[in-house]
Amino acid sequence: MILSPLTLDLDGDGMVETTSKENSGVYFDHDNNSFAEQSGWVGKDDGLLVFDKNNNGKIDDGSELFGNNTILSNGNKAANGFEALKDLDSNNDGKIDNQDTNFNNLKIWQDKNSDGKLDEGELLSLAQAGVNL
Repeated sequence: MILSPLTLDLDGDGMVETTSKENSGVYFDHDNNSFAEQSGWVGKDDGLLVFDKNNNGKIDDGSELFGNNTILSNGNKAANGFEALKDLDSNNDGKIDNQDTNFNNLKIWQDKNSDGKLDEGELLSLAQAGVNL
């Protein structure tokens, strides 16, 4: 299974560190089927772009990441994270910024203990994560 969530280099070292699924110990429901599969994972110093769509304070599954398992507004799955992000361009100006309806709902998940579960202090606003748009 190929997964394509959007990740960010938060520590500025020029790369996003990841751990293979064989070495991560993370189980996450990437494909939104209520079953957490063993997964490769982003390093603790980097982050995932997320949107808590059901506003429950968790990142439940791959539909709340920006990748090929994100459900678009038309009901289809995105081909990749960039298509998923483009779907939030509510004013159709070709960019995502504070003029878009869900801009303030975009967050960065920095999984500081690399366990695949959203813990207190791991969900950052774009500004807190140093992301400027």
